Amino acid sequence: MRIARWSDRLLCFDYDAIYRAEAQNHMTDCLSRLPLPTTPELDSNNEPEFVALLSTALPAVTQSEFDSAYTACPEMAAMHAQISCGWSSSAAAVSPELKPYYRQT
Repeated sequence: MRIARWSDRLLCFDYDAIYRAEAQNHMTDCLSRLPLPTTPELDSNNEPEFVALLSTALPAVTQSEFDSAYTACPEMAAMHAQISCGWSSSAAAVSPELKPYYRQT
């Protein structure tokens, strides 16, 4: 877990890991010898926790799948109706579910 959190924090940086011999690296030597806390052994019923699952595959959504999800969402249906008839000049005339979108217009 600790390594995964560090990996997540360092993803936005471009860096190179360079090996330094122990004789040149006195300050961090104590950290390399720091004992890890003991953890219970994993049995077949316990699976390790995933911190992040990165996928390189970007699944595409078909037009029919998008249309069915779009029409099933009441917020999107209200947004479509509002855009079709035009936005009001005052935020008070807009329904409460669309007020966050009104601020973006």
